[in-house]
Amino acid sequence: MNVKVENLIVKEIDSRVLVEAITIPELLKANFGRKVRLSLSGSETNLDCVIKYLAERRERPRLNPYVPGAKEAGLDHRDWEFVPLRLMMTETDAGEMTIDPHNVNRVEFLGDKAERTCFQQE
Repeated sequence: MNVKVENLIVKEIDSRVLVEAITIPELLKANFGRKVRLSLSGSETNLDCVIKYLAERRERPRLNPYVPGAKEAGLDHRDWEFVPLRLMMTETDAGEMTIDPHNVNRVEFLGDKAERTCFQQE
């Protein structure tokens, strides 16, 4: 049976919502491009930098039962959890530096007040 399509509409939908930051990594993400002073766990010195990049959260790939060896490799439903936000790139006077935003225990926002809302995938 053949069906003739008269009209077809395709559009991209942004499924992000604006939420209030509740963690330091989310607060850093909300202030992308800002100059900040960071205090890192295990360090007594502060880091003055500009937030250049924060990785987006993403889901791990879903199990594909048709991939040979998937079960033997231990790929099961436990791998479906979210991958946490663990990568931030900053610009310092010495160059670019990559840190784990979960190692930041204090943030000073240099200049204007901090933005407290960020986008999050639904």
